[in-house]
Amino acid sequence: MTAITQTPGPKYRNSKGVAQNKNADIQALTTQVTDAQYTVNELTNVVTSLTSKQAYFANLLTIASSRQASALLHYNQAKTLLSDIKETQNYVTVVAKQVGSEQDSESLSGKLNETANYMARVIDKLIFSADIIEKLQDFVDRRKAVNQVIPDDLVTYLNNAVTESNNAVSLTLTALQSCYASITPVQETEEISTLQSAQMASLYTQTQSLKDSLATSYQASETSYQSALSASNMANQQLEDAQAQLAEAKANLASLNAGLEAAKAAAFAA
Repeated sequence: MTAITQTPGPKYRNSKGVAQNKNADIQALTTQVTDAQYTVNELTNVVTSLTSKQAYFANLLTIASSRQASALLHYNQAKTLLSDIKETQNYVTVVAKQVGSEQDSESLSGKLNETANYMARVIDKLIFSADIIEKLQDFVDRRKAVNQVIPDDLVTYLNNAVTESNNAVSLTLTALQSCYASITPVQETEEISTLQSAQMASLYTQTQSLKDSLATSYQASETSYQSALSASNMANQQLEDAQAQLAEAKANLASLNAGLEAAKAAAFAA
């Protein structure tokens, strides 16, 4: 007796083909979800890194802004000093002509001028020292941006050194301004009536040099501020771009996950 082989009908073959297609769709979606998750993880790491970078450059911008403000204050003080000295110089010239005597170096006026000259020289040295410290601090900051091995304590120490040097310049400028301001009333006394105009001319020249030095320092601080601002803006833009890419990647991952869950549900229902 011959055995009869039953061939699956078209309906069975169609059902099997649909199941295979659904499994293929699920496998493809699973691969896409895996790739999308990897992209999200990578972008998350990028955003974390750029957030630290943005904070670092924001701090540099704050420091640069503070230095710029200090430099401008010092420069304005020097201009005020120069104006005061010019006015005093004119007054001293008139008094010297009226008295017509040589200036005694042991007099009160002589000591005041000696002190003012000494303070002016001290300020020049302080400005030079502060400039050297700031250049060193800027160098370390730039190296720190590319080499995290440089200790944070060194950066902090240099920041404090710059602040202290600027404070020293400010305090000495204030003292020098007080010294010059005291010359005018003292000149009304007999002890300083013979103050030579040449001495005030020398003071004027020294203060002019001081003002020029502070103007250069202010210009340097302005340049540093603009550089810090540019770097901070760039870091902000990089962070914003990375955050936008991460948000897009997360949205894509969520969409793929939803599609995968729907495909699984459809396959299960079938």
